[in-house]
Amino acid sequence: MLLPDQILRSKRKSISLTVRQDGSLVVRAPSEMTDEEIQDFVDLKSSWILNHRSRLLAQSEAYPPHQFSEGEIFLFFGGEYRLSFTDARLPTPFLDDRKRIILLSPAVSSPASAIKEFYRDSLKRHLARLIPELCVTYGFTPSAIRVNSAKTRYGSCAGKNTLNFSWRIAMAPVEVIRSVVIHELCHTVHHNHSSSFWKLVLKLDPGYSLSHQW
Repeated sequence: MLLPDQILRSKRKSISLTVRQDGSLVVRAPSEMTDEEIQDFVDLKSSWILNHRSRLLAQSEAYPPHQFSEGEIFLFFGGEYRLSFTDARLPTPFLDDRKRIILLSPAVSSPASAIKEFYRDSLKRHLARLIPELCVTYGFTPSAIRVNSAKTRYGSCAGKNTLNFSWRIAMAPVEVIRSVVIHELCHTVHHNHSSSFWKLVLKLDPGYSLSHQW
């Protein structure tokens, strides 16, 4: 029997399961749902949970945490770049023509923090060009655009049509980033995942399934 690691009850109408990166199972359920009903649902979805855990384990083995060492490969807008350090007093990080991300020597600054800010700033500049273009083309009117540090969501749309994007999507190819943006822009029209929402997404982004698979 699989047991939830955490149960979160709220005024929601449906039950959902989340398998975290460490394999723990989080259940979000309506306030009135009993422990027995929750366990019945978990038992019903046991195959999905086990498969999802196996997939996460395989991903963790294929993509271990970065050590921020010389020559380590980082994804940046879908391309692979090797990390390189320099003692030269130049504005860093920056990309060179040899597909490298150049940082100051790690003795001078924190490589992890520098990379994070590099991704965040790069994504902000990219979204500043992409989103206004999509809004003009399709008539969307989001109230604000923010870049955050979310780990489990590429993007989200708040109640007042504020769009949030994780700086981590700067690792993805530009067409995947575009799909994420269109997904969240469509939420400014449909604040759900109804058939009407998906119809709009696929109308504006016919290649969405390929981006979602990536």
